[in-house]
Amino acid sequence: MLLIGLVYFSIRVYTSGFGSYKQLLVVLFLQNLVAQTIIIAGIVIAIFTHRDNIFSAPEYSGGGDGKTWLHAGAHLVLGLGVGTLLAWLVGCLIMWVTKKAVRREAAA
Repeated sequence: MLLIGLVYFSIRVYTSGFGSYKQLLVVLFLQNLVAQTIIIAGIVIAIFTHRDNIFSAPEYSGGGDGKTWLHAGAHLVLGLGVGTLLAWLVGCLIMWVTKKAVRREAAA
């Protein structure tokens, strides 16, 4: 869903007249904040219940025990920080292509 949102918002932010690259960063941050909050909540639930779920199972969490505070912290720092910046870079490229392909007056 994050990838679909990335492509959609990268195109829609420009064509709707909402803004440009700075506004795209905020939109992608908010989208990633919701996703990482859900993921971290799933990891914390797994820690407290001592039962694996989709967010902590070894086959989905990098091969190790996913029921650790380090795993949750990594989603907070890397998932939210680095993940948002990487998504923004890809989104900027998509928005740049959109700007070249569609004039804002025609899109409105």
